Amino acid sequence: MINLRNELLTAIDGRGHNNDPNPNPNPNPNPALGGIIVEGFRVWTWGGRLHPCPENFEFPLSNTKVLWDLWFNGRPCDNMSPFRFLKSDMDFSIKKMQVRFSKASFVMKGIIEGQNQTPRQIAELTIADRDRVFEESYMRMFHLIYPDKDLEFFDNHRVGDLKVSSMYDLIKAYEKRIL
Repeated sequence: MINLRNELLTAIDGRGHNNDPNPNPNPNPNPALGGIIVEGFRVWTWGGRLHPCPENFEFPLSNTKVLWDLWFNGRPCDNMSPFRFLKSDMDFSIKKMQVRFSKASFVMKGIIEGQNQTPRQIAELTIADRDRVFEESYMRMFHLIYPDKDLEFFDNHRVGDLKVSSMYDLIKAYEKRIL
């Protein structure tokens, strides 16, 4: 915690350099994005505190696999931290984005729930292993939602391409059915 505090103060003050033994050769690849780089991730100051996203950040509309990757990898192109570290009530200044993030969190929780691993354990897996966990969990969910359908049905309906909002609706409908 002390190291993070010192790094933040140094970055804000602009006097020092990161003591990382393997520094990113270009830690701030796009200064136009604003924010500062702390422990490899960009942070922004707004509303009187630090945030892992800019003030008017628009949570992306994506398919569920893309969300999974963002959830565990973040957005390396702009050094944004993994999306699982965002907080709906604290990191979004736009109400619509809070709702979008809340739905995405619900979907990710549903996908992760059937695993015998915590999100932290999943994050520590290799990308290939994490992709395998996603495929298994995602298909497990579809077999719960549509118990009478076979694999051909899922292939023909391209369930892997479903948007997060559609997945959210399916999970909610399934929960209503079983309760």
